[in-house]
Amino acid sequence: MNSLMKSRIAPLAFAALLASSASMAIDKLPQGEFACQVETRNNGAGLVLLQANNKQEAKEAAIGLPAFTRMEGTATAVEVKQCIVLPNERFADGAFQQFFDELPL
Repeated sequence: MNSLMKSRIAPLAFAALLASSASMAIDKLPQGEFACQVETRNNGAGLVLLQANNKQEAKEAAIGLPAFTRMEGTATAVEVKQCIVLPNERFADGAFQQFFDELPL
């Protein structure tokens, strides 16, 4: 194989490797979309939006994430009250559901 041929094959092989790695990474993304009602470090209610494979995974992943709060800021989630599957479920706490519904998402 001459050097010109080698120089053309190497970039093609690298591009193929990148394409296959990218498709494998995309396949591993969680498929579920969840909204979690959390208690924040500031002792207030907050909302965490995330992707996970199931509710238990969403509850575990929400701890430590930034949560949207009623004060239009963010605070760290320290405890999960409830996670719901979007877009089909609703929060048990009616006031929190209203807060969620009014967010400009």
